[in-house]
Amino acid sequence: MTWVFNHTGQALILAMLLHTSVNNFLSIAWSEVFPTLSDSTPKLAFLLASVTAAGILLVVTRGRLGCPPAIPSTSGTE
Repeated sequence: MTWVFNHTGQALILAMLLHTSVNNFLSIAWSEVFPTLSDSTPKLAFLLASVTAAGILLVVTRGRLGCPPAIPSTSGTE
């Protein structure tokens, strides 16, 4: 969600929509798509997928998650 926020020009509404879509998918769609799974299996699968995706994003973005690098300040004191 941080990556989406940073890559959309800090559009909070898009990060909120992503958060809502994840919540709705887990609470509504998952049980309809996979009705034979127990309650703990989807949670574990989502946890593993989220950790994997976060790890890949951290490696690809070198920890910046789309945030531009900080510009060093010139304070004038020498």
